Amino acid sequence: MTAVAPETSPAAPADVRTAGVKTAGVRTARVKTAGVRTASVQTAGVQTALVVGGGIAGLATTLALRRVGIEAVALERAPVFSEVGAGIALWPNATRALDRLGVLDSLTAVSGTLTTVRIATPDGQTLFRVDPSRHATPALCVERPALVAALRSALPESAVEFGRAVASVEDDGAGVRVRFADGSEATADLLVGADGLRSVVRRAVCGDTPPAFCGQTVARGIGPLLPPLAPGDAVEVWGDGLRVGVFDVGGGRAYWYLVETRAEAETGSVTTAEHAAWLDRLAGWHAPLRDTVAATPTERIARHAVFDRPPQRPWSHGRTVLVGDAAHAMTPDLGQGGAMALEDAVALAEALAASASVADALAVYERARAPRAAWIARQSRWSGRLGQAGGVAGRVRNRVSRMVPSRAFAAGFAWPFA
Repeated sequence: MTAVAPETSPAAPADVRTAGVKTAGVRTARVKTAGVRTASVQTAGVQTALVVGGGIAGLATTLALRRVGIEAVALERAPVFSEVGAGIALWPNATRALDRLGVLDSLTAVSGTLTTVRIATPDGQTLFRVDPSRHATPALCVERPALVAALRSALPESAVEFGRAVASVEDDGAGVRVRFADGSEATADLLVGADGLRSVVRRAVCGDTPPAFCGQTVARGIGPLLPPLAPGDAVEVWGDGLRVGVFDVGGGRAYWYLVETRAEAETGSVTTAEHAAWLDRLAGWHAPLRDTVAATPTERIARHAVFDRPPQRPWSHGRTVLVGDAAHAMTPDLGQGGAMALEDAVALAEALAASASVADALAVYERARAPRAAWIARQSRWSGRLGQAGGVAGRVRNRVSRMVPSRAFAAGFAWPFA
């Protein structure tokens, strides 16, 4: 959640429909998605789309495409949804996208609405405090399964297929073909790779650049929201090579994360001994950090190594395009990975709705999204290094932070929300 003040930041496109592309002679479709105002829109000649991936990026993209009249289907390799990761912060740019997708109201009902965000030291001294509620849409924190459920419930049952592990993809310029591990195939007018960090679809677009380990692991869990934290509160504490955040997710519960500096990538289950070691490191840290982590059963804690990739283009080739981590994997340090995927989904649908051809639409989409995503990815990695600083560097960081005017920090914190 570390924030930095940018020199110059690419703003989120207000609406890619203003791009001025030609629309003559393009098939129009009637939007039929339940709960959405029916309107006649352009869809760049695309009637059908296959979206590889049934996570947040995949479901959001499927929903966005269907809202402009494209028969999109999400292809999820798992037999059932098993979204992990405990919680996710949805800053105002993310909730703006969710509002465009028609699910913000239902999601707000099952989320914590954040009104105070603090960066603090282990002894409880506040370095920065901001109010994230001064935007057109709220800042939320929600359990990941609730976000997936909100997106899924906005789609018809037929819009998500499970057990669809993609083996290969083919794009001949006129259409796309997906071959699955079980030997079956599917075809469509458009293929969207929303299949995450280790995307199969990405290989067909821009090669197989391996992700880079960032020297951090993150443990995440859900525990009780304990005093002195109150509903609406979020805090991130900068320690010596250790960061801990606790965010209200509503219902008296809190999402917490613990970021460690590590030489090797470690992912998977957490042992009882590791859980106990974290509690020892948090002894003496201000309430309620240790108690919230302690109250989470060890088997309910998820741990992941942090990876990203240097910004890379193109994001599309022919009729195949990337969204989310498949296009721009980034560290979680600004809490913007999910937000970027949601913005991608909306921007891609709007580009298709406004363009004369698939080529035009994908070019508009990439021009609108790639500079912003690349800049945020770079800032996120830098912010992670700042937040993880230890020893003398960590002490200097905290001392300098106390001298930063509150207004300057608030501006730096809020710049991704534009």
